[in-house]
Amino acid sequence: MVSGAGRLPTVAMQKVNGLFVKDGAEGVMVAGLESGETIVWKMSDGSQRGAGALLSAALEHLGIAIEFERENVMGGGQVVGEIRASKLVRYVE
Repeated sequence: MVSGAGRLPTVAMQKVNGLFVKDGAEGVMVAGLESGETIVWKMSDGSQRGAGALLSAALEHLGIAIEFERENVMGGGQVVGEIRASKLVRYVE
């Protein structure tokens, strides 16, 4: 186990065979596949709040469909939206 039970890195590795994921301080996340493809990001606000949506979108870009629990956005004590990835900023070959 790289992260705690139920945390995104652990859940992701349980769902995708051959995937390694490690989160770090200040909103850093690294994910790698056995094929050598690697996903890395740093959340500018230092949180991991959008990490599930971002990891899902990045893996989908690599042909791996995976869903994680959605992250709700609250307003006035009610759900007013959800966090989702709008686009990948950069793909480097």
